Order: sequence, then C-alpha cells, then structure tokens
Amino acid sequence: MRFLYLPLTLMIFLILESVAVRFIPTSIVTSNLIYIPHWILVFSLLILLFYDGAHTYHGIINGVIFGLMFELVYTDLAGVYVLAYGIALYFIHLLTIITTKLYCKLIISDIKYYCG
Repeated sequence: MRFLYLPLTLMIFLILESVAVRFIPTSIVTSNLIYIPHWILVFSLLILLFYDGAHTYHGIINGVIFGLMFELVYTDLAGVYVLAYGIALYFIHLLTIITTKLYCKLIISDIKYYCG
C-alpha cells in the first residue's frame, strides 16, 4: 500500500493542475501568455532528490508516466512533455549522483588532511 502514495499524489496533482488555472487572476489571463502549473514536474523532482537512491529511478519513471498522462489529457502534441520531463529529471539525477560523489571525496580528503 505504501508504494501507491507517490503515484496517487501525482494523480491528484494532475487533476489539480487544471483547477489551479481557473484561480489565476483575470489581469494575467487576458495577456497572450498561457500559464501552466507544472506540479507533476516539481513533485517528480522532489521524489528524485529525496526518495531515489543512486541506482533507483522512481522520480524519472513517475515523471515520464505522468508526463504522458498530462499529454493525453491536456494537449494535442505527443511526446513533448514525456521527452522534456524525462530528460530534465535524468540530468538532475546525474547531477545528484556526481555531486554526492564529489562531496564524499571532499569530506574524505578533509578528514585525511586534518587527522593525518
């Protein structure tokens, strides 16, 4: 049951994204820009940063699946959100792995310097 919390939360965010657009002030809506809350991307990023390990890809998989669902529900284009969410989350996953390794090496070298 615990493994269903993250996809269920993403499903709620998928539904709430269309509701949130209605609460944007009318002065902003009258412009030529379209404002879209990307809560699925933000929550997938949080999953990636705080839940995933070095060899797990829950954030990327959830982001790609719900990006596809976003496309099926809200847009006429196929593949744009899947590709964008997948690439962005994968690069962030790589950056977290690299920075973690560099930080660990920095800590080890500092310990060797001060203790040795």
